[in-house]
Amino acid sequence: MKVLLLCTGFYFMHKLPKKIPIVSYLVYFILIFHPYPYNVLSCLLFCIFFQDLQTMFISWKWVFPSLFVAILFLSQYWNLSSSLIALLSYGLPIFILFILKKDWIGSADVCFILYFSILLGYQRMSVAILLATVSALSFCILFQKREVPFLCFLSVGIYISCFTGYRIWYGIMNFLLGVM
Repeated sequence: MKVLLLCTGFYFMHKLPKKIPIVSYLVYFILIFHPYPYNVLSCLLFCIFFQDLQTMFISWKWVFPSLFVAILFLSQYWNLSSSLIALLSYGLPIFILFILKKDWIGSADVCFILYFSILLGYQRMSVAILLATVSALSFCILFQKREVPFLCFLSVGIYISCFTGYRIWYGIMNFLLGVM
């Protein structure tokens, strides 16, 4: 199984733009030294980050290897009720927004939000969306941009929420309940 995961990670690395050679070495580092099974997910998020940052375009070739990672995670960490709540809370509204206003959000953004809302559940996806939105808005304000490569910020938010999402979620909830 580990060999199959490493092959998937090398596939992700192969799909990166060749403009930044240091990125390939960082992907090797992630694959070798990151804790199993998060190494392939981390590699996927890292590659999506740099692909979207450079081109603001994510090919559909990224979706199928991502589904392999989802199957790997769903078999170990999946919670059906949390995933359904996240899908209805984040996936469905984003999909409806994409149908109504196609120029507001990209199809890859919609695809990966649907994908990660099923994968992470509503607590960690809430943290990921919050982190991604705050960092994307900060980017827009600081650099005075009108278009944002949102998957860059979403992948950072997802990476953080994979490891500390529940801790951040319960910290925010305790803060909000303590204020009220």
